Amino acid sequence: SFWSNNIVQTLQQLTEKNNFINSCSSYKDDDYKSAALIPLRSGDETIGLLLLCYKKADIFTLQDITFLESISNSISITLKRIITEEYLRESEERFRNFFEKSPNYCFMISSSGFIIDVNKATLNNLGYSETDLVGKKFNIIYSKKFKKRVKEFIHEFISGNKKLTNIENEEM
Repeated sequence: SFWSNNIVQTLQQLTEKNNFINSCSSYKDDDYKSAALIPLRSGDETIGLLLLCYKKADIFTLQDITFLESISNSISITLKRIITEEYLRESEERFRNFFEKSPNYCFMISSSGFIIDVNKATLNNLGYSETDLVGKKFNIIYSKKFKKRVKEFIHEFISGNKKLTNIENEEM
C-alpha cells in the first residue's frame, strides 16, 4: 500500500517512472491533498487497485490504511469472482458457438448415457428432430449391431479408460 497526506509534495518528490504518478497525477489538478493506493490481490497476483483521494490534507492515519487493507481482501474476492464469472460467460459462449456451428456430429451426453443436447448438423445429417433425441439414451442412433459396443465405449470413456483422441477413430 501507498499513502500520502500531502499528495502535491509527494508527487513532486517522485520520479516520472513511478506508477503512482500515472495513477494520481490527474488528481493533483483537482486540489486533492491526501491519497491512498491499496492493492487488490488474489493470491500473488495484483488484480486491481483501490485509489482513494481526498481534498483535505492529513486525512489518512495508519489505522485507516490498515482498515482499508483489511477490506481490500473482501473487495479482491468479489472482483476475482466478477472476473471469473465474465471469463466463464465468454468460455461458455465460445463453446456454444463451436457446438452449434460445427459441421460434425456433436452430442452432450450425461454420465448415465442420456443425450442432453445435440447440434443442428447431427439432426440434419441423421434426419432426427431435437425432441427425437434429447432425453433418450445415446445409443438410440445406432443399429442393434453396434448398441453393445457404444455402451461399452461410453462406459470406458466415462471411467477414464478411453482417451478423447480415440473417439473419432472408433468404428460404430
